[in-house]
Amino acid sequence: MSVRYWNKEIETMPMDELHRLREKKIQHIVKLCYDKVPFYKEHMDKSNLKPDDIKTYDDLQKIPIWSKPELRKGQADQPPYGPFISEGTIIAEVAGSTGTTGKPTFQIWSQDDMERAIGVSQHFKVPALVCINKYDINEGNSKLIGNKCFEMGTEVVSRIPYDDAVTEALVQGLPVIDYSDGKVTQ
Repeated sequence: MSVRYWNKEIETMPMDELHRLREKKIQHIVKLCYDKVPFYKEHMDKSNLKPDDIKTYDDLQKIPIWSKPELRKGQADQPPYGPFISEGTIIAEVAGSTGTTGKPTFQIWSQDDMERAIGVSQHFKVPALVCINKYDINEGNSKLIGNKCFEMGTEVVSRIPYDDAVTEALVQGLPVIDYSDGKVTQ
């Protein structure tokens, strides 16, 4: 049996209803970001924007695009993640750029993001496995991630420790196993 829809109600609704739903969700997420994530509040305030100014899809263009230097500055001023996450966020994944043009930047995925990805794979009957990268940076979060995977019936296949050699190998353009015989390659 093939699965045609992730959310049949939304994917088959009339276009005018879909547009109304989209506007409602845009308003919700803009307000949520403004209220909960310091960076977005400051970014919008600098442009004299408030959440009520963003009501439609077309209104999104009023929000200025932020830049990589702003990301770096935020992470330097408030290490390691900067003002880009809301208080209480359970971080499921932290990935870094290679830092080839300067200091590496971090990208964060929340536990909600992980749950959504696992849910989609389960819905479409695509097997999913989880590898907890840099598990030893925050073993409490790693345990929460492992427990959530267990609850969702998804196997954690590996727990990889943090190792500076990974970033160093990426900068050199080498596979980490050729670059180092440190703890991450064992």
